Amino acid sequence: MKNIYTWAANPTKRTVTVGDIIEAKGKKILTQVTANNSLEAKAAEEAGFDMIIGSASNVKKVREGSKFLFYTAALELHNYPTAEDVLRGAFKALENGADAVMTARSMDIVSMLAKEDVPVMGHLGLVPRKSTWIGG
Repeated sequence: MKNIYTWAANPTKRTVTVGDIIEAKGKKILTQVTANNSLEAKAAEEAGFDMIIGSASNVKKVREGSKFLFYTAALELHNYPTAEDVLRGAFKALENGADAVMTARSMDIVSMLAKEDVPVMGHLGLVPRKSTWIGG
């Protein structure tokens, strides 16, 4: 367990940090599961998952169930349509207790967030809303 400060400058502990994720790349497999409420988050923590991911709109609910797991808040496209909305949503998710954000947006958006020191993940693989572009 590592002592950290949240985005809102509150002291807390985390089982995994961004630094740990970077250090683990190519060396260790970390586990992540979706949690969108306190019960799911508590179950993930009790089951020994390393990280959780869920909707940016559920950060406070998830943090009620898991105080210590690394939490990535997914910024859903329909809730954050513009670059300004994405940045505002990312800051809000981090202030509410997320450790990072994830977006399925362009690399320009990912870069914008990174330039603001927001820990951000992009999306690799199939993006269902783009399935018609590649034939189903």
